[in-house]
Amino acid sequence: MYSTRSKEIIIFESYVTLLLSLQVEEELGLPFDVIYDLIKDSSPIKKDVIYKYDGLTKIVEHYYFIVNLPSEYHNFQPNQHEIDVSYSRK
Repeated sequence: MYSTRSKEIIIFESYVTLLLSLQVEEELGLPFDVIYDLIKDSSPIKKDVIYKYDGLTKIVEHYYFIVNLPSEYHNFQPNQHEIDVSYSRK
């Protein structure tokens, strides 16, 4: 039997998984269902990130998933309107 808090955590983490899958699809052009299937049963790495803006400090919890992307998706094309794809080594 789950407590109300346990149900809230399960719903929240399902929501994070869904949103992340949509975001990856939009930014990297990878199919939603492929990303969702890769991360739905995995445990995220959670990290609190501190943001400072206009004298205010806010802590935001970030979720990271490490997955093995199937080789047929290794040639994805990032959406250049969503992310900065430039990279230079100095």
